Amino acid sequence: MTKTQTTSRRLVIDASVASQAGNRSAPRQVEAACSDFMMTVREVCHRTVFNPKLEEEWLGSGTAPGHATQWSIDWLTSMRSKGKVGRSGPLRTDLRSRLIGSSSRPEQVKQMQDDFHLIEAAFGADCRVASRDEKVRSAFKNAANHLTELQQILWVNPTVAAEEPIQWLQRGAPDEAARRLTP
Repeated sequence: MTKTQTTSRRLVIDASVASQAGNRSAPRQVEAACSDFMMTVREVCHRTVFNPKLEEEWLGSGTAPGHATQWSIDWLTSMRSKGKVGRSGPLRTDLRSRLIGSSSRPEQVKQMQDDFHLIEAAFGADCRVASRDEKVRSAFKNAANHLTELQQILWVNPTVAAEEPIQWLQRGAPDEAARRLTP
């Protein structure tokens, strides 16, 4: 794989991707898609961004193991050695509190609360999220009816071939309307 562009973006990579990259017990297609996506992030000169909650999901805490595979941890170590890992900006407590009232479906609110750290990290970066979680993506899209700030977020699922995630990265992860969290 060769570097095909020079625009570097800061992406939030969910643990749902890190848990499948290099995971030999995952379906081959899923493992390959996640691994290829993460390799392309590194090779195309993109960066990744973490906040404390996302880092805990990846690497674990003193009381719970993380979800990242050894392959993903090695990838992260490589990214750190290249200076390609950053921290996200401040928490968005204002948006988080409004999120609770954005859906009449309690299960959607719970899903969004559990993964809101992805949105916070994205706002502290270039508003780009890579995640395999289609349920929470749908919930955030629905919430974007009332929380228009969410419409700034671009979301890609590395395992959905129709989204052309590798090509998108190679083009510089541009802002494309079809990737936005819009209802």
